[in-house]
Amino acid sequence: MVRRESEDTLTARDEPVVGRSCLVDSEEIEVPGICWKFARHGSNILQASLAESQLSDAQSQAFSRQLYLDAMAYLIKGLPSDLTEQETLHLKNTLPESLNYSTPPKRNRSKKRSPSLLHRSLASLIITICLLLRLALPYIKLFIAMAYSYDREHHIRERVFAYSVVVADSFGKRSMALASAAMTNEVVLRAVTYWVDGIRGGLNEGFGEGLKVIEAQDEP
Repeated sequence: MVRRESEDTLTARDEPVVGRSCLVDSEEIEVPGICWKFARHGSNILQASLAESQLSDAQSQAFSRQLYLDAMAYLIKGLPSDLTEQETLHLKNTLPESLNYSTPPKRNRSKKRSPSLLHRSLASLIITICLLLRLALPYIKLFIAMAYSYDREHHIRERVFAYSVVVADSFGKRSMALASAAMTNEVVLRAVTYWVDGIRGGLNEGFGEGLKVIEAQDEP
């Protein structure tokens, strides 16, 4: 009966297969490169799937679907290992969209620009000044203690930092507005943008890291 033949085929399908080796007799190789060991097995399972599909009950339909997928897996294993570029492209085009990963995803995120030389130089200068100030702190420890206590009460550092950010942003916006209104030369506009971004980024990073250095010195 058809069901008996299908179950026998399924039992054969479950036998372990080691790697993708193609050890067949020379008389079985009709087309060079094709692994007939897998191709024949996949063809047999495909025939069993077709026979099961003739039955209308849900169990037979599900079994036919499973056999069909297994048959495709074996047929794919039987593909030649030396596919040409045209053959590879043809197979990729026949794959369903859910299995075709050849098209790389679109990159919506733009690459983050590295800090400019002006940005790094200004930030390094401010950090160096803060380090020198840190060395001088032991000699004015009493004054720093009083200033730190006052700062804790009135949040002076946060206000200074916020004000510096506002000033830098305001300077940047005004410079960009002047450059856009009066300068049509793209090279000059890029130069202004470079200086504005460098100064603003350097001030923000320098003050941020410098305040961390000073706060680390004040902690017991």
